[in-house]
Amino acid sequence: MWYYSSQINFLFSVQVVQGEGVELIRTLASVVDKNVSTVDWTLINVKLPNEKIKISVQTTLTQKYLAFDDISVDYCDGPRPSPPKVLFTCDFESPCSDNFVSLPKYPYQWLISNASDANSIEFFAPSADYTFGNGSGHYAFVPASKIVDNGKVGYLHLQKQLQITSQESYCLNFQYYAYPSSDRKRSSYSILGGRWAWGIINLPVGNYSLLFRVDTDTSFTYSFALDNIDITSCDYPPSSTSYNSLLSFSCNFDNSTMCDMINDEMSSTFNFTIFTGDTIPDQELGPDRDHTNNSTSGGFLYWNQYLPVNTSDRGRVYLSKKIEQYAGMCVKFAYYVKSKVVNKNTTVIRLSGDGYSSTGLWYQVLDDSQGWQIALVPLRLGFRFHHRLYNDANNRLNHKLRSVTTVQSRLAMDIYNLYPAYGKDNYNVYFAGEKMNVGSVNSFEVLGNFYAKDKWNVYYMNKKLDIISIGSFHELGSGYAKDNYNVYFLDKKLDVISVSSFKTLGYRYAKDNYNVYYIGRKLDVISVSSFVALDNRYAKDNYNVYYLDKKLDVISVSSFKVLGNGYAKDNYNVYYLGKRLNVISVSSFEVLHGAYAKDNYNVYLAGEKLDVISISSFKVLSSDYAKDNYNVYYLNKKLDVISVNSFQALGHGYAKDNYNVYYLDKKLDVISVSSFKVLGGDYAKDNYNVYYIGRKLDVISVYSFEASSNGYAKDNYNVYYMGKKIPGASVSSFTLFKQK
Repeated sequence: MWYYSSQINFLFSVQVVQGEGVELIRTLASVVDKNVSTVDWTLINVKLPNEKIKISVQTTLTQKYLAFDDISVDYCDGPRPSPPKVLFTCDFESPCSDNFVSLPKYPYQWLISNASDANSIEFFAPSADYTFGNGSGHYAFVPASKIVDNGKVGYLHLQKQLQITSQESYCLNFQYYAYPSSDRKRSSYSILGGRWAWGIINLPVGNYSLLFRVDTDTSFTYSFALDNIDITSCDYPPSSTSYNSLLSFSCNFDNSTMCDMINDEMSSTFNFTIFTGDTIPDQELGPDRDHTNNSTSGGFLYWNQYLPVNTSDRGRVYLSKKIEQYAGMCVKFAYYVKSKVVNKNTTVIRLSGDGYSSTGLWYQVLDDSQGWQIALVPLRLGFRFHHRLYNDANNRLNHKLRSVTTVQSRLAMDIYNLYPAYGKDNYNVYFAGEKMNVGSVNSFEVLGNFYAKDKWNVYYMNKKLDIISIGSFHELGSGYAKDNYNVYFLDKKLDVISVSSFKTLGYRYAKDNYNVYYIGRKLDVISVSSFVALDNRYAKDNYNVYYLDKKLDVISVSSFKVLGNGYAKDNYNVYYLGKRLNVISVSSFEVLHGAYAKDNYNVYLAGEKLDVISISSFKVLSSDYAKDNYNVYYLNKKLDVISVNSFQALGHGYAKDNYNVYYLDKKLDVISVSSFKVLGGDYAKDNYNVYYIGRKLDVISVYSFEASSNGYAKDNYNVYYMGKKIPGASVSSFTLFKQK
């Protein structure tokens, strides 16, 4: 490039610009001054990087003149720049598409299709892909035109785990049917129909996977598409920019932390803190039990005034992390309010979008909530969660915020089973369908509970453990293992006094001669020697009953017994998952199957009363399905079934009657009901199609398709894990390890 200028400083710079919206910029060369003796055109050569770039010339001229001529991009002398390193690349034309999954339960669902088929499904979808520029090429898109609305979202998950270190920077490049908005911090893009555009992000340092989110802030008809996703090295400083946010949020405060909730020190007279029923400073005002477990040892978020009190006393707490919103979300929480001044209604509890009354989402004016109460508040789009409490009278007040959960307004329950099993062929060992880096394929053996070892290493799942004695290492059960020197829970080393006396009790409980442990953590137990694990995560010693790591308020320890499936009782009460139930007849209470139970007066599901017509004819078909003489139930939902009498549960979430096949509470589009059968591991088939968790699979040979109980399956042509083909797996030599 040639330039001509007067004698001035800081003439111009040559920059690399990347992305449709100039997301990334870096300077390759700068001309800072002009030699006064040179009154002529001057040549500048700039070596370009081996990356996709756009070239920008940035001038800083404020006076006099500057001219350019004969700008060209051509080969130059010297060694070529090194090509970028590639962490991941996918044009959706190869098995790389199997790395992507559309997150369920969101309104917009991503699909991967060729452009011709996509265009027939979605009129506004791109008519040509980016890779080939024709209708046969593939891309990922969202067929949203018929359901588009303000606030709806969808997520495409790249399931590959990334590990970006400060030693080398990597950039995410992708093509999208859109153009970037001015909000670069959120890396968000707005729609521009008619052409593909280029997006790029300098990936931050950390271990994570990527989500591509599409959302709409209007009800105009749109289509969304992605193509050519590449993660390659790039010449930028390591990025520490955090895109950390939450798809949902839940906290029961039982681990003595506030779960990323923060007190507003500027506006709070008194702060919220974590207490239990045993530790609150004023037992008269309460509460003496938490809401989650109805336990005196369960934690809650607590606000308490101290004398002298003022009318301006207030407390404010907010969630420090951003929640990615969409239409249909709610905040659900339990609250408790009690004041020493009654019938004045001078205490206000408020949930607001920005902490000010103008954006209030919900509020109550009261002085006594009459125990724990539940609030379910729909969210307005664009809010930030704050919880504020203040009172306008000279009174004393205690307030607790409990079990804050972000959920959908409609409860959409779906069940997905993960089978993280080991498998191998002649060349590699796999865990959960991913290839492992093991020392020896031939000596590799599975110990059980996701532990394995070869002659060089010990593994938990696909992670190598730092073990002193591989030869003495053995699995104990309930997630524990040990060698001659240390005890482990999952992949963590425990601080144990006596390794030799350490033993597991079942249901994640263990003990040595000195301590009792639950999920690797020490329990506060009076009598270690008498401590025994019962069933369903209950346990007891001579003095107390425990559920998980919490003591239960049980009247009769000696009569306490576990009934199964989370239920237990003593002579006086019935419990489900450690929570006391309101049961009319303790003596007649019995567990049926799964979470179903009944007494002489009611049927229960997961401890809650179920609305059934006929208790006497009620019978459970599986852990999910039940029926009486009049209706079929999937959990607590009545199904629209043609033939109640012929309805049968098949297992793994499938069921059928004489006319239809069901997966969970959904009717499936099945050609042959009579030939439909369950294979195991969430797989099923009829004479024409194979299904995984209710979805049809693209299988070459239905006849030869067979499945195991570990999520793996194969036909004569491919090996599958959780419904997805495993690239490169050898069908003829692929075998499964038997779990010990």
